[in-house]
Amino acid sequence: MIFLDNLQWADTTSLKLLQLLMADDGHLMMIGAYRDNEVSKSHLLTLAIEEICALNTAHVNRLRLTPLTLQETNHLVADTLHHSLEFAQPLAKLIYQKTGGNPFLLAKF
Repeated sequence: MIFLDNLQWADTTSLKLLQLLMADDGHLMMIGAYRDNEVSKSHLLTLAIEEICALNTAHVNRLRLTPLTLQETNHLVADTLHHSLEFAQPLAKLIYQKTGGNPFLLAKF
């Protein structure tokens, strides 16, 4: 298994290497993460993913990480603090207001 983060910054050579790795019939699981707000339809990464899909040599799943709801944020805060949902609610509300439920920002808060 290979995990690659910030693929929105990958250069052409790196993306070609990924395409070669994905074309191999071996047992490889690759997970890539990128900021979708930085990747357009004409972005090099988008084109590379489309080529990988067109070759039909790899199974590609796309998952979009969406913002957490206030309720989900409250559950996360309560679980982190090892307290009840009621106890965590005021802090969860503040965190949610500051982060918009963005999981990355929640973890940093």
